[in-house]
Amino acid sequence: MKFIKLTIIALVGLLVTTTSCEKEEPKPVQPTLLGVWDLTSVREVEFKDYKIAFEEITYMDPSVDGIERMHFKDASNGDWIIGYPNNEEPQETYPFTYKMEGTKLSVTDSDGEYVFEEVNIQAQTLTMAVYDEGSATDPDRLVIYLTYKRM
Repeated sequence: MKFIKLTIIALVGLLVTTTSCEKEEPKPVQPTLLGVWDLTSVREVEFKDYKIAFEEITYMDPSVDGIERMHFKDASNGDWIIGYPNNEEPQETYPFTYKMEGTKLSVTDSDGEYVFEEVNIQAQTLTMAVYDEGSATDPDRLVIYLTYKRM
């Protein structure tokens, strides 16, 4: 009996001394498209021979420009929401489906398909790039960056 008690005490002691008291670091949460995003700026960048030849940023003012929102409802459905300045006209909602593949986002609505070649999702910011002319590998291209803020 004494031998069993000593064995149990030894095993408990061994267990306590070999168990780490350090807490595991939580894994970072990957940002998601899900939710409502409000368009805050449009940046146009024109490249000539791989160098920026022209750049212009337009910041959206809801009282002048109205609002454009993207609402990603679930893993494949959403709504484009358009609101007019000072509520001059009723808000419009256009349903869409979408598919994310790597950093490429394809959005399809009743007017067709829109492809955002580069999508960068941060906790509160979503930036999407559309090649208006050319592609990522063309020395001469026009890229439009749409930046949204999470609502």
